[in-house]
Amino acid sequence: MESFFHTLKTERVHHRVYATRAEARRDLFDYTEDLYNSRRLHSALGYISPADMERKAASPRPLFQGRIKSMRPHAAGGGAHAWASLEADSSGPDRGWSEVGRRSGWRGGSLGATASPAGPLRPDRVDRQNWQSLGRGLMAPFVKLPYHAGMSHYEALKNAHKYLRPKTYLEVGTSTGESLALASCASIAVDPEFVFDQDVIGAKPFCLLFSMGSDDFFSRFDPKVLFNGHHVNMAFLDGMHLYQFLLRDFINVEKHCASNSVIFMHDCLPTDSHVARRGGDEYAHMSDHPHHWAGDLWKALMILRELRPDLRITAFDAPPTGLVAVTNLDPSSTVLEHAYFDAVERYRDRSFDQATLDEMQSQMALTSTLAFESQERIASYFWL
Repeated sequence: MESFFHTLKTERVHHRVYATRAEARRDLFDYTEDLYNSRRLHSALGYISPADMERKAASPRPLFQGRIKSMRPHAAGGGAHAWASLEADSSGPDRGWSEVGRRSGWRGGSLGATASPAGPLRPDRVDRQNWQSLGRGLMAPFVKLPYHAGMSHYEALKNAHKYLRPKTYLEVGTSTGESLALASCASIAVDPEFVFDQDVIGAKPFCLLFSMGSDDFFSRFDPKVLFNGHHVNMAFLDGMHLYQFLLRDFINVEKHCASNSVIFMHDCLPTDSHVARRGGDEYAHMSDHPHHWAGDLWKALMILRELRPDLRITAFDAPPTGLVAVTNLDPSSTVLEHAYFDAVERYRDRSFDQATLDEMQSQMALTSTLAFESQERIASYFWL
């Protein structure tokens, strides 16, 4: 424990100034759960994280386990083989999301093992795309969804600026400035490290850049003051890809909005278990997009749906990982703040599996980005 506290102080506490006890508590919680336990490599563990060591120690020895329920023909790669459905099989019928669901239906992957027509089922013939789900008891079954088929989130945001004409715009997670460059109104951008590769000022009357984390920004600055007393009309949240960060960013931004302001959130609708991972790469070989990482921001979306039914939340089919819009805001609400630690605790170990997909699909419909194609269409969803 002495080693942990020494590391905590040298890597975190001595580099921060906390305004309140609550702020310190949040920051230390994030350091412990998001970095120290989940991602920080420890020499005593062979340069892996404690979470990876725990999973490694708990993984069962057999390559796979389960009872064969049925055999059915299956063809792949030009050759026929049999597909064994195991007791652990979690696959189900394709499920769609509203009017674009038939095109973007979300479905779960199967657990199984291949068997030669001439011989019995053998562990060494387990399908490569499923062996980890069978052999590592702590891993949830891999689920894969069709790629979102709408316009890109950049194109959708461009049209939102064009047709909604916000007077003020706030952005968290700016990076190269591609999304910031779309705005032509007074703007605030927050990012720990700007790496602009283009002109982001354009026709803006002013653009304030804050090179710091979003928690630090909101603890030190008031966006309404920076905007000369005006509310934030439109915001885009694309910061750290961990659900605690997005949840706090939403809490902080909503306080400075009007009820009809719009908060856009990126990466909340991943298309497979690898893209939706919090960390690790166990599913990388199974994903069509092994280099994509949306993190577990989908948890923040589920928390908003659960705790804030008063919000109007619309999920759009913008590739690669969706675009979510939230309006009907309540700047005076403290529901999320009061429930923050409990919600984070309840969703911490939740997996992006078929049960999660079923719940998400039952909560909301996936809407086509055609809604952004004209003034008439977008007016059905938002007004500023």
